[in-house]
Amino acid sequence: MYYEVWERFDEKATQYIALQQLCEFVDNLEEPLRIAAPNRYKLVTMNIPICADDRVHCVNERVHCVDDCVHCVNDRVHCVNDRVHCVDCVHCVD
Repeated sequence: MYYEVWERFDEKATQYIALQQLCEFVDNLEEPLRIAAPNRYKLVTMNIPICADDRVHCVNERVHCVDDCVHCVNDRVHCVNDRVHCVDCVHCVD
Protein backbone atom coordinates (compact mmCIF):
# COMPACT_ATOMS: atom_id res chain seq x y z
CA MET A 1 0.00 0.00 0.00
CA TYR A 2 2.76 2.49 0.92
CA TYR A 3 4.77 1.98 -2.25
CA GLU A 4 1.66 2.00 -4.44
CA VAL A 5 0.87 5.50 -3.21
CA TRP A 6 4.55 6.47 -3.49
CA GLU A 7 4.56 5.47 -7.16
CA ARG A 8 1.81 8.00 -7.89
CA PHE A 9 4.03 10.78 -6.55
CA ASP A 10 7.32 9.40 -7.95
CA GLU A 11 6.32 8.63 -11.53
CA LYS A 12 9.95 8.31 -12.71
CA ALA A 13 10.83 5.81 -9.93
CA THR A 14 13.66 7.94 -8.52
CA GLN A 15 12.86 6.91 -4.90
CA TYR A 16 12.44 10.62 -4.10
CA ILE A 17 9.52 13.01 -4.01
CA ALA A 18 9.60 16.78 -3.70
CA LEU A 19 9.23 18.12 -0.19
CA GLN A 20 6.17 20.13 -1.26
CA GLN A 21 4.43 16.81 -2.16
CA LEU A 22 4.92 15.29 1.29
CA CYS A 23 1.75 16.65 2.95
CA GLU A 24 -0.44 15.33 0.16
CA PHE A 25 1.45 12.01 0.05
CA VAL A 26 0.90 11.14 3.73
CA ASP A 27 -2.71 12.25 3.51
CA ASN A 28 -3.20 9.71 0.67
CA LEU A 29 -1.82 6.77 2.65
CA GLU A 30 -4.22 4.23 4.11
CA GLU A 31 -4.66 3.75 7.85
CA PRO A 32 -2.75 3.22 10.04
CA LEU A 33 0.04 5.11 8.26
CA ARG A 34 -2.12 8.00 7.06
CA ILE A 35 -1.54 11.42 8.57
CA ALA A 36 -4.62 13.39 7.62
CA ALA A 37 -4.40 16.96 6.36
CA PRO A 38 -3.75 19.46 7.73
CA ASN A 39 -0.51 17.67 8.60
CA ARG A 40 2.32 20.13 7.97
CA TYR A 41 3.07 20.75 11.67
CA LYS A 42 2.99 17.03 12.44
CA LEU A 43 5.46 16.32 9.62
CA VAL A 44 7.81 19.03 10.87
CA THR A 45 7.86 17.45 14.34
CA MET A 46 8.79 14.06 12.84
CA ASN A 47 12.26 15.35 11.80
CA ILE A 48 12.18 13.63 8.41
CA PRO A 49 15.55 13.99 6.66
CA ILE A 50 15.42 16.36 3.69
CA CYS A 51 17.82 15.51 0.88
CA ALA A 52 19.44 17.69 -1.76
CA ASP A 53 17.08 19.73 -3.92
CA ASP A 54 14.42 19.62 -1.15
CA ARG A 55 13.50 15.99 -1.76
CA VAL A 56 12.45 13.19 0.58
CA HIS A 57 13.62 9.58 0.16
CA CYS A 58 11.00 6.80 0.25
CA VAL A 59 12.72 4.73 2.94
CA ASN A 60 13.25 7.69 5.28
CA GLU A 61 9.59 8.65 4.99
CA ARG A 62 8.38 5.09 5.53
CA VAL A 63 10.47 4.66 8.68
CA HIS A 64 9.03 7.85 10.14
CA CYS A 65 5.44 6.90 9.26
CA VAL A 66 5.84 3.49 10.88
CA ASP A 67 7.44 5.03 13.98
CA ASP A 68 4.53 7.45 14.27
CA CYS A 69 2.05 4.58 13.94
CA VAL A 70 3.82 2.56 16.66
CA HIS A 71 3.74 5.54 19.02
CA CYS A 72 -0.01 5.91 18.44
CA VAL A 73 -0.59 2.24 19.24
CA ASN A 74 1.53 2.51 22.39
CA ASP A 75 -0.47 5.57 23.50
CA ARG A 76 -3.74 3.70 23.02
CA VAL A 77 -2.47 0.68 24.98
CA HIS A 78 -1.34 3.01 27.76
CA CYS A 79 -4.82 4.52 28.00
CA VAL A 80 -6.54 1.13 28.03
CA ASN A 81 -4.15 -0.27 30.62
CA ASP A 82 -4.59 2.71 32.94
CA ARG A 83 -8.39 2.66 32.49
CA VAL A 84 -8.31 6.35 33.28
CA HIS A 85 -9.01 9.24 30.94
CA CYS A 86 -5.64 10.70 30.01
CA VAL A 87 -5.97 14.46 29.72
CA ASP A 88 -2.91 14.78 27.46
CA CYS A 89 -3.62 11.73 25.30
CA VAL A 90 -5.12 12.50 21.91
CA HIS A 91 -6.47 8.93 21.61
CA CYS A 92 -8.77 9.03 24.61
CA VAL A 93 -12.37 9.89 23.94
CA ASP A 94 -15.05 10.81 26.42
